[in-house]
Amino acid sequence: MGEATMSELEMTPILKTADQGLLAVVETVLNSAEIPYFIRGAEAASLLPLNATIVVPAEFADAAKMLLKETQEAHGEKES
Repeated sequence: MGEATMSELEMTPILKTADQGLLAVVETVLNSAEIPYFIRGAEAASLLPLNATIVVPAEFADAAKMLLKETQEAHGEKES
């Protein structure tokens, strides 16, 4: 049998935001870590102040959440 597609995998939400800048940063972090992801509602969020949700396959959720936490902590340290 072939590999499962993103739509066939169990996806876990890791972030919900309307902040386009934050979405771009998170995409960069996930791409760098080679973690597959999908952004639900990205098109609408780019046009209207609506939330987009980043989801990852369940097996990558813990790693993705850890990367997001590290990114937020690093961003917070720069602002101090």
